[in-house]
Amino acid sequence: MNRRKGAPGWILLVAALLAAPPVLAQEPPQQKEAWEDAHDRAEEEMRERKDRDHGFRHMLDVLELVDAPVFERNMLQTKYEWTQKAAGASMGELTFKPVFTFGAEREFALRIEAPLETFWPSGGGSSVSGFASLTTTLMWGFFSVSGIRQAVGLELQWNTASNSAVGQPWIIEPVYVVAFKLWSTVALSVEINWQKSFGNLGTYKPVNTIQFKPTLTVGLPAWFYVAVQDKTSWSIQNQNVGSLLKFTAGRFLTRAKTVVLAVEYETSLDPVAAEGTVFMVGGLLTYFFTW
Repeated sequence: MNRRKGAPGWILLVAALLAAPPVLAQEPPQQKEAWEDAHDRAEEEMRERKDRDHGFRHMLDVLELVDAPVFERNMLQTKYEWTQKAAGASMGELTFKPVFTFGAEREFALRIEAPLETFWPSGGGSSVSGFASLTTTLMWGFFSVSGIRQAVGLELQWNTASNSAVGQPWIIEPVYVVAFKLWSTVALSVEINWQKSFGNLGTYKPVNTIQFKPTLTVGLPAWFYVAVQDKTSWSIQNQNVGSLLKFTAGRFLTRAKTVVLAVEYETSLDPVAAEGTVFMVGGLLTYFFTW
């Protein structure tokens, strides 16, 4: 009888132990709140960093279209320009320019440019077509922090054109470019280069010129952008200084920013620059691609 009475007690004890909730160590409320605040701050900083990088990446995409060669990716570009020269002369130019970049994008890379050009001179002259001078550039992007990009390049222009009318002499060109993000959609880039001809120039004139090219770029809604660039050239050869002012307006046609349509207008700011170009109007279609 005693065994039959004791059995239900043990069963109730085991059931009570199994049903009891486990006792866990809980962190103090202050420590839990501190961890949550730190986590929220880290997420907020990450979101702000992504927004800054995304905005400046958009500016770099634009800078690739306004003659900042050390930032360029692989691209295929078709461009037409009509240029008013001095003394009433004019010239039309159609260029198909493929650019191939080998290496880390916007870091250290080799850039190869092999354009095909066609010229239509004024005065009823016949058109001239051919492969223009091959250009290679070694690029190195350095000191890359949020809102600032710097790059240097050593560009070599080869005297390899199929026709002298569409070519250039041997030219070596050190390049330095720095780009600043001023606001979320505004960037300023400054390019300094030195173009020096060497070797057998053939029928070409010698070149010894330093160029200073600041560019202000504004990203607009709906993937539009505008850019204003001043190109001031100092010819060490003859001590002349001339400046050209270029306006560019364009739009990215794809969400991935791989296709761009733009128009350009360039005008001389002084008589020295007007000896070569009075003004220029043009349009270009550019396609960026990856290997």
